[in-house]
Amino acid sequence: QSDINLIPDSSLTSTPNPPDLSAVTKEDRIVQVTVPSVDVLWVIDNSCSMIEEQIALTDNFGKFIQYFVGSGLDYHIGVVSTDWEDDQHQGKLQGSNGLKWIDDQVTNPVQVFGEMAVLGTYGSAYEKGRAQVYGALDLNRDTDNAGFYRDEAYLMVVAISDEDDSSGVVGAYDYSNIPDIPAIVEPVAFADWMKGMKKNEEMVSFSSIVGPESGCSTAIEPGTEYLEVTRLVGGIEWSICDPDWDQVLEELGMQAAGLKREFFLT
Repeated sequence: QSDINLIPDSSLTSTPNPPDLSAVTKEDRIVQVTVPSVDVLWVIDNSCSMIEEQIALTDNFGKFIQYFVGSGLDYHIGVVSTDWEDDQHQGKLQGSNGLKWIDDQVTNPVQVFGEMAVLGTYGSAYEKGRAQVYGALDLNRDTDNAGFYRDEAYLMVVAISDEDDSSGVVGAYDYSNIPDIPAIVEPVAFADWMKGMKKNEEMVSFSSIVGPESGCSTAIEPGTEYLEVTRLVGGIEWSICDPDWDQVLEELGMQAAGLKREFFLT
């Protein structure tokens, strides 16, 4: 055992124990900036089991459109089905009373969207959502749907289906005289095509209101391929089994308007 002599060192400064706990304030300033223009394409399953979901969508559409009306936002809102078998639906916007899409000149957008989006339940059982998007925004861009898509606008696609996408399936209901479609609508190729439509990839999104991969009902098929595209492109994932349609439509409306609900502080 040895003795230890503690000699004070005048060069060392002491720290209070406990230290000073006075609050330090840091201010973060976040500015919400809306996009000047947006094109929204709704892809709605019109097969035999979808009437309840179509009605739920249109009943709550006011939550979505509230971020558009009177905002100064230049918007186009259109609808396609998932039915590629019917040549009147192959990538063609499903309009209402001569209107092919809703814009800021339409005085009753909720009513008009209801007329567009309740497509019935007689569509093909082979739902081809990605093919319909490609048809609407590429094959028919300058013909049946001329004027809907704009290069400078933010592009938002929202797919709603209780079954998975069968766009890549070639069989009894194939693409006849458009042989290049099966390749372009494979999930990865399709996501690359969508992101390549704009100079900035953040100007596109693909949201999915579909069956979750974990399952939620024996009558609902997981929308695995829809969700894959959402994760590749970016967008909102939502379970079609969730009855709270007003919440997802509000979130989609905010996203379409360029607004955010989640902020990360420094």
